Amino acid sequence: FDRVDLPFFKAHLEDFLPDEIVDFHVHVSRLAHFDKISEERRRKHWMLDVSYVLPVPSLFRIYAKLLPSKRVHPLCFPYPIREAHLDKANAYVASEVAAGRISGLYTPSPTMPAAALKDAILSSRYLGLKPYPDLVEGKSEDEISIFDFLPHGHLQVADELSLIVLLHIPRRERLRDPRNIEEIKLIANRYPRVKLVIAHVGRSYCPAYAAFGLPRLSECPSLYFDIAAVLNVETYHILFNEVSADRVLWGSDLPIVLMRGKQECHGDQYVNFVRGDYVWNVNRKLPEVENRYTFFMYEALLALRRGIEQAGLGKDAARQILCENATMLMRSFRS
Repeated sequence: FDRVDLPFFKAHLEDFLPDEIVDFHVHVSRLAHFDKISEERRRKHWMLDVSYVLPVPSLFRIYAKLLPSKRVHPLCFPYPIREAHLDKANAYVASEVAAGRISGLYTPSPTMPAAALKDAILSSRYLGLKPYPDLVEGKSEDEISIFDFLPHGHLQVADELSLIVLLHIPRRERLRDPRNIEEIKLIANRYPRVKLVIAHVGRSYCPAYAAFGLPRLSECPSLYFDIAAVLNVETYHILFNEVSADRVLWGSDLPIVLMRGKQECHGDQYVNFVRGDYVWNVNRKLPEVENRYTFFMYEALLALRRGIEQAGLGKDAARQILCENATMLMRSFRS
């Protein structure tokens, strides 16, 4: 940390980051919230082999070390995978919200009755929903519709209560998938009180997806985009050409971004080059290269800085993206 990470932070990030930050995308959990994850699943979904356990006290220790002198308020939710016990995971988030340590989103099962969802939201201080496609059973990845894991009954509750919905879109083509585009538009038009946030810029880790999808969503000016785990500067270039800075929200995607490494786009597919003995980590570089890797979280923040600077947006935009936009969105809950 002292040899690579802290010098990186001081050189590239310390003067860029505002003193107060809102982290809009954090997974918190305890090991007891999960069944065992198989090696097959860890090979297929690389992030499951990195980290999926993050208790709230550990989260704040990470902030203190990685973002020294910054005050960070997190928006947290469970790690929403099929091995998770959602009742325990959601209850953990609710307990931390009640203690005043975090803000929280609720992860519903796709089959949860709408009335039960409404009761769950109203009985705690959740600000919204974090649905997830991995919770859908009986369909392949490319068969899943947004409405399979975010059904209309849940959207009606979200619309009635003016909830935030942080949406991780499905399907291999992500924001380049016309079906995803049409379903996002339908949600924005049919449920206008929902505060719809498209996670990871629609999973545009490589710019081709943003280049296709963002212009086609220009008729939905109420959409927000979170930039969690987006490390590609060209994606930011496209984003800031298509979306005003007041609709962009920074999120870390902790704990996954504690990996040290680099991400490269080979065509329209990303490749992670990391230091670590993960079952999927077969793309290795020389040890002297890997020894200079820093956290994905830092690399994503540096990419954001470069994207802001290339767009000529300045520190006001950085403050909006890293704090003010999320603060206003969360304060407007049920207004």
